[in-house]
Amino acid sequence: MGKSKNIANLLSGTGKIDSEDIEVGAVVSNTYLNTSLSTKVSETHTGNVSITGDVTVSSMTKTNQPMFVGTLDTQSSTSSAYVANVTETYNTNMSFNASTDRITVPTTGYYMIHAQQLMLSSSWAYFWARKNGVSFMHAHANPCSWRDMVVTGMVYLNVNDYIEFYVSMDTSITTYGGGHSMCYIQLVQ
Repeated sequence: MGKSKNIANLLSGTGKIDSEDIEVGAVVSNTYLNTSLSTKVSETHTGNVSITGDVTVSSMTKTNQPMFVGTLDTQSSTSSAYVANVTETYNTNMSFNASTDRITVPTTGYYMIHAQQLMLSSSWAYFWARKNGVSFMHAHANPCSWRDMVVTGMVYLNVNDYIEFYVSMDTSITTYGGGHSMCYIQLVQ
């Protein structure tokens, strides 16, 4: 089978492609490949490229994937818990409500969530990621003296589910924003 036919079969669904089907010095750019082992994203590569085995192309174009990046603002509190204040820095197709600090997703799927918050407290403190008001992952420190609290993980979200970040503590606490604290949410599949 010729090179162009093998690559055409690959691009149209399931097909095989061998190393001789890719020219030496070829450029493979922004191709999303789903193999039986895992999902792989390959960015621009030049030089010798070798792919063997069955390859299924799940989608060749992934444009405008929902993604949100923000910072968590500096706050001081003596209350036992509060929702972290978020400032939006980058947003593609997500709905952000600045009055509630909720980030609502437009598409059902698995999302990567990452957030970190620098905290200072004389006692214990928690930093939570919450889905629709229910905590699903957290970081904890006791005592919380200059702790960089981090939550990272995958979560399945339905259309219009929301994520918020939450702080709880035993005594007064100060959280630091700007370059010390951030959040990131992106649809991965």
